[in-house]
Amino acid sequence: MTKMAATDRRTASRVERYAWTFFVFVGVVLVLFGLTDLGAGGATFGQGEAPTFDGITGTSWESIKSSPVASQIDWMVRAQAIWMMIAGLLTVFISATAFRRGERWAWFAMALWPIAILALDLNLLLALKHTTQGIPPPLVSGSIFIVLSLVTLALTFRKAFRSE
Repeated sequence: MTKMAATDRRTASRVERYAWTFFVFVGVVLVLFGLTDLGAGGATFGQGEAPTFDGITGTSWESIKSSPVASQIDWMVRAQAIWMMIAGLLTVFISATAFRRGERWAWFAMALWPIAILALDLNLLLALKHTTQGIPPPLVSGSIFIVLSLVTLALTFRKAFRSE
């Protein structure tokens, strides 16, 4: 075996060994986003998510925040935040255990992330009816996470699908 082949094998095994940390990072980010949304409620649409709200409704959060519908939106944002935190914690637990060990079912579980994010981004694109002052943040972060998830899954494919 050549020196270069041995180096390539060590590098590949190191990447496989630590790739699980990306999905732990995704889980932690989800928990933090969830905590932020839980605290802000619908007011998140008056802050960082303003382009999303404006693009869907054609109005600003400021203009509706005292209306009765704002209470419903506030409740829905907080409920979504709780689910986001649960999904984040599940991702951390699965990544740090079964995915780290290379278990196939965990690889499939993490493969749901790029699919789910793509579905959410497509749903948002279909909901956008108005021009907005900026690109809705979920489209930017979602695109980044899709690419990084696919790269991580590709790097761990061999470990998860090794012949037993």
